[in-house]
Amino acid sequence: MKVAYSVTDPANLKSVVLHGNQLSEFMEKFKAKISEIGKVNEPKGIIYHDFESAASVYSDTPLPAYTSRELIHICPELGVWKRIYLEAIHNSNCKGAQRYFKELNLADIATIIAHEWTHHLEMFNNFEDHNDSNMWFEEGTCFYLPRKLLMDKDQFANIHTIEKNLIDEYSPAFGEYSLKKFGESDKGGFSGALFDYWRASFAITFITEHYLSGDPVELLKIYEEWKKSSLDYIDDFIIQTLHLSTEQAKKLWLT
Repeated sequence: MKVAYSVTDPANLKSVVLHGNQLSEFMEKFKAKISEIGKVNEPKGIIYHDFESAASVYSDTPLPAYTSRELIHICPELGVWKRIYLEAIHNSNCKGAQRYFKELNLADIATIIAHEWTHHLEMFNNFEDHNDSNMWFEEGTCFYLPRKLLMDKDQFANIHTIEKNLIDEYSPAFGEYSLKKFGESDKGGFSGALFDYWRASFAITFITEHYLSGDPVELLKIYEEWKKSSLDYIDDFIIQTLHLSTEQAKKLWLT
């Protein structure tokens, strides 16, 4: 796995290299685990950035973690991610979320870079689906698998509960629209950028843990079977395959 570093401020280089190397150790463990679930077309490499390099020089995204031109870009600095999450929930009354993000650790950041790695699963890479209405499934899966494989059961359950509480709290501001409109809330600020990721992650986690016995392999089978079906939207396929009620489908924002 090739690694490079990019900083706008030389004073940040030491920290970026240190945290980047620590994340690379997590990634070696994750690579071994995810390869048992599905084939990955590995990216060319990873570029570790300071915040400005990731969010201003290489992209204008508010979240400094993304894949572009077969390269994973991420800011590995723990303090940056604490600031992002705490700013996103600065007006939240969810004390559990405030406590969790104040105590964020490198393992949490590892799930972010593993998220980007999961996008390189062959089943996602090779399917030329340009319909953004189905993007929520891939994004939710890219949150679920790293957490399932890297977190212990308590942390896995804790972040799932916290994000559901945040969804409930921010829904009046952003809406209860279908996940087909993934990205609708991304209109500036960290809260909007994260809202639909929280929802997609919650939906995938709930579906897998409650209907698929918590088996990631069964989750990926759902995607593969949908690709062979005649249905345009994966949420419709999930509703039919799992026999979800209208009420349950609505609770998971599938309709």
